[in-house]
Amino acid sequence: MPEWKSALRSLSRRPGFLLTSVLLLTLGVGAGSAFFSVVHTVLLKPLPYPDPERLVRVMEANSAKSQKESLAAPSRLEDWNRLNRSFVAIARSYTENVTDTSGQEPERLSGLRVSGRYFDVYGAAPSLGRTFTREEERAGGPLAVVISHGLWMRRYGGDPQAIKTSITEGRNGVMPPFGPVLGADGVSDVAHYVLTLSGFPPDNLKVAKGRDIFAANCAACHGVDGKGNPALGAPNLTDKIWLHGGTPDKVIETITAGRQSHMPAHKNLLDEARINLLTAYVYGLSHPVPAAGEKAAEKK
Repeated sequence: MPEWKSALRSLSRRPGFLLTSVLLLTLGVGAGSAFFSVVHTVLLKPLPYPDPERLVRVMEANSAKSQKESLAAPSRLEDWNRLNRSFVAIARSYTENVTDTSGQEPERLSGLRVSGRYFDVYGAAPSLGRTFTREEERAGGPLAVVISHGLWMRRYGGDPQAIKTSITEGRNGVMPPFGPVLGADGVSDVAHYVLTLSGFPPDNLKVAKGRDIFAANCAACHGVDGKGNPALGAPNLTDKIWLHGGTPDKVIETITAGRQSHMPAHKNLLDEARINLLTAYVYGLSHPVPAAGEKAAEKK
């Protein structure tokens, strides 16, 4: 009798043993496949960037606060890049959730706050438009946003019509509440620092702490110097003009609970031709048309 027939007959007499063997074999193969998938993804599969083996993570520790990792201040990062002789560029980033209120319904989005040279580090180029200019990468420079292709197609339709809708129907801007993030002491410190930008008498201890908090959480919108960014609806904090009140209590209230701003609809202010012209201008900021001389040079 063939050996395999004898083996099958023996197993049929012991179904419990057969079932246990099959289960253990299945678990072993499944666990092995899962382990290999993890190893391949984490260790073997190349990162989706040019020269991924050259990417290095650099961390700064704060021994005074027993922190193994701490955020590097923008000025510190500039010093690193200025003194750098080993890397193409050094950049930093951290995750931050934002609320997009430009559509019919607000949407919570997951994003990154990045420093200058971020795209240089990864060797990445946009599919449309551009990344950040050197002026925008400068500390305190104009702010700009690079969105993913998926968000562009899903949220904005990949079409200038979305820009026209914002101009025609208006949009809302939101300053998120920082109370849950900073806590009462942190809010008080950054509020006192912000007030000193408009000449308020300083509390030196609070101002020193608030300056660091401002650089890490507020400078991205208001600028390192606190002079604001009209494109984002971030007001100038140095001109002694306080829309929601300039007392310590009012500033603390604003930082703690956040504020909402509103871009009015322009459908009753501009005719169709002017709205179309403005739409084309805004769209052209991220889709520049080459000059005639540049086209001629390309043809040659």
